[in-house]
Amino acid sequence: MQPQAPQSESVHANPVNQSIEQMDGHELQQQTIGLELANLVADTTSDFNGLLQGLVRIVLNQSQCNCLWLASSSPAEPPFADAQKPSLSFVALVQPDSLWPVVADQARSLVRLALESQTVCQSPLKGHAGSSLVVAPVLIQLGSLSETQLVLTGCFDNSTESDLRQQWLMAMAAQTIAQWQQTKSSLQQNVYSKNLRDAFEITQRLSQTQSSPEAARLIVNQLQNCLGSDQVTLSLSKDASVVNISAVSGVEQVDERSEYAAQTIAALQQPLVQQAMVGFSLGQEKQSGVDLALESYCNVNGCEAAVALPVFDADENTIGSVLIACSGEQFLDSTFQAKCQQVVSLIAGHLPTVLRANESLSKTVSNRLANLKSSATLQHFAIGVALVVGLLLVPMPYRVWCDCNVQPVERRFVAAPYDGVLEQSLVRGGDQVAAAQVVARLDGRALRSELAGVQAEFDVAKKRRDLALATGDVAQSQIAKSEMRRYQAKVSILNQRLENLEVRSPIDGIVVAGDLAEAVGAPLELGQTLFEIAPLDNMVAEVGIPETEAEYVKPGMKVQLKFDSFPFKTFSAEIQRVHPRAENLNEDSVFVAEVVLENTDERLRPGMNGDAKISTGWSPLGWNLFHRPWESIRYWSVW
Repeated sequence: MQPQAPQSESVHANPVNQSIEQMDGHELQQQTIGLELANLVADTTSDFNGLLQGLVRIVLNQSQCNCLWLASSSPAEPPFADAQKPSLSFVALVQPDSLWPVVADQARSLVRLALESQTVCQSPLKGHAGSSLVVAPVLIQLGSLSETQLVLTGCFDNSTESDLRQQWLMAMAAQTIAQWQQTKSSLQQNVYSKNLRDAFEITQRLSQTQSSPEAARLIVNQLQNCLGSDQVTLSLSKDASVVNISAVSGVEQVDERSEYAAQTIAALQQPLVQQAMVGFSLGQEKQSGVDLALESYCNVNGCEAAVALPVFDADENTIGSVLIACSGEQFLDSTFQAKCQQVVSLIAGHLPTVLRANESLSKTVSNRLANLKSSATLQHFAIGVALVVGLLLVPMPYRVWCDCNVQPVERRFVAAPYDGVLEQSLVRGGDQVAAAQVVARLDGRALRSELAGVQAEFDVAKKRRDLALATGDVAQSQIAKSEMRRYQAKVSILNQRLENLEVRSPIDGIVVAGDLAEAVGAPLELGQTLFEIAPLDNMVAEVGIPETEAEYVKPGMKVQLKFDSFPFKTFSAEIQRVHPRAENLNEDSVFVAEVVLENTDERLRPGMNGDAKISTGWSPLGWNLFHRPWESIRYWSVW
């Protein structure tokens, strides 16, 4: 049933400005109301419901208002309504239950008239003497109510105040709604502009990244700074069943086996499953599995709240999800969640391009292969791959190249038998000597002089003993006898040293080290090394095997050696043993392998350097060429 329009003679349609200009005599009261309404507009922290509650309070305090409604209008949609009349919906702000059925039809008609004339309209309420309806159009767009106009409708008692004041009060209330909406819209535009600048700065830095992991780390770190959140986690995954952690702000690497990683992945799955933003705060009651997953993440991460949202590309395809750990105060702030959505959506439009630019070589090759459409090209490519694989599988001998050094099999050191003075050195370095051959002599003059003195002391002690025995002094005879024994021991030692003045070689061999020709007359100390003598019939080549190749070398393997002194001669032998402990050689860690070489012609001398080539067996050519790079990759990837 369509509402009937009120009679024209009972309806007063006055422009807002005209209504305000006709108000007089209430300047002070108007200033008070205006100040209260201005405070409502200035309160940017309140939402629309808070604004309406404030308006209701002011209108009820300043007038005899029986009820108040807020009507919204939108164009009617045929065939459900008359296309010439807007569709109206009323929300009661203050309404007695019994009054709406009485005023409904008249209120709809009066609201349509106010929308057409865009003025404040007033009409006496039919059937209720002393009451009237006043409507004031707001004429704004309210957020999601696109192309919708608002009309403030009130029912007043005319017994205590004039019609003009009621119209003025409703006009001021409608104007307050419009100003509040404009203020909110301006603030939202400022926030959006800031979010746009932040997102643009992040996308600029993204274009300078060199790899997908670097881009992911940049996004989470910049988002954390931009949002002021506790932590940001990014997952670049299109499927909720295969979610992984691409990057975490402030964290270089995450252990995928940890409890933290498991709970984070579970939280990142939720926006992909819901295809919408989800959130949870530790202060709210759990309602679903989404809340349980986010609560577990908050507990393991030590944060108060978390917001998770999907990431869409320009074609609205899911490319991942973002998990934002925040404080409870941020979670309750609607602008924080709006900023999260805005910034993430702005970055997401640029992210696929960056990922394609930074994709790995293997992925690029796979994409190129997928785009190949020529069967001939595919056939040629397959043949080429088969030939390369076949060539890499051909067995080839694998050899380990090492440095080597010649050393004698046996070394004997000739040392000074006692403290003395070198009288003569009979050999030089490189001389061959025989066993028991005299190689040096010590000066015995000091020993003979000392022997003569000790012998004299012995004779004196002997005379004292004989005298004591003759006089019957037993005690003195015992003391003298002890001194004789001491001097006799010294005489024995000195005689032995005099017999060993000649230093002899213990073995047949060559003097490897020791040239004392310039040290004749110099004092020697007991145990001081004079010569190093080694046999030359057999030599040992010490081969330094690199630590990376040690596992492939075993005793008994064939080895070929070439020395710098004999560049055209190759020595062949077998590895006798490998030392179990690594040594540092030229700042490299090596394992020393011993190779015994016959040296019947005595061409090899200690200290010669050369190269060794160890044959470890046959292996595929591909393994020979690429096993070391592959092992390095495995080492660093496992690390």
